[in-house]
Amino acid sequence: MNPDRIHVIPLGDFREHEASLSCWCHPVADDDEPGLIVHRAMDGREAFESGERLPS
Repeated sequence: MNPDRIHVIPLGDFREHEASLSCWCHPVADDDEPGLIVHRAMDGREAFESGERLPS
């Protein structure tokens, strides 16, 4: 684990995340803050947050 990186991990996801780049969700560095590592939720909540999907 790199102390210069901050991992943003979704809470209450269907599967536990690992605070590393080898997590199952294939986390990526944020475009604006490269030291910020963003993990993707298994439940797809990012699509709602970005407006890509609308609640049914």
